[in-house]
Amino acid sequence: MAIEPTGPLSKRLRRWRPGAELRPLLIAMLSAASLLAVVEFVYLSHSHESALHTQASIVAHTVNAAAVFDSPRDASDSLEAFRAVPDIATAELRRPDGSTLARYTRDAALATWWQGVGSVLRLELPVLANDTLVATLHVSADRGGLWATLATLLAALPAVMLVAT
Repeated sequence: MAIEPTGPLSKRLRRWRPGAELRPLLIAMLSAASLLAVVEFVYLSHSHESALHTQASIVAHTVNAAAVFDSPRDASDSLEAFRAVPDIATAELRRPDGSTLARYTRDAALATWWQGVGSVLRLELPVLANDTLVATLHVSADRGGLWATLATLLAALPAVMLVAT
């Protein structure tokens, strides 16, 4: 003779479906993760662009003497400072007439997979000497570092969500 439970708790147990309580939690967690990814992308993008602009401004300031004296060798040496910035793919110093004074191109062996996938940021900075335009620095940088950082964040989110549930 089996005893059949009765009452409000037994009715809830009969209607209970495994995972039904997790569905709203998972939806909330995925929504929060998506929002976090968008906010992080905007922040990283702004930070990346600001850092590249700062680095390019420093080189534009140091290359002005080479531009004034029209020295391709000295200008090339100054552009080699971009070797320390892996996201910068090319930099070109152009005279006011548009001709190229010096050019830097990142070694293809140093490029990562992310740098081939991400978008390209282009900067154009004036090179001034005594408030006179002596050249223009054109810089092309890819967003490989930004995408790699964002991918790392997105890869960690499922692990965090799994531990949270």
